[in-house]
Amino acid sequence: RLDHLYKACDKSVSVYDILPVLFNRKLDINQMKFAILEALSHMVYLEHEDKLTRSMEKGITRYRR
Repeated sequence: RLDHLYKACDKSVSVYDILPVLFNRKLDINQMKFAILEALSHMVYLEHEDKLTRSMEKGITRYRR
């Protein structure tokens, strides 16, 4: 899952943008909360591994390889 997420960050993406990469089904509101937290934890992990960089664009946190 980390590899798929990493490959999808070839352009600047938000946590919300990356959800379809990790979850290939429609998520209800409760699943969405957990999905966002899971995606964020993966992105923060990759950032700490120096594989992603984080930036703020118009008040939205975005990540990129």
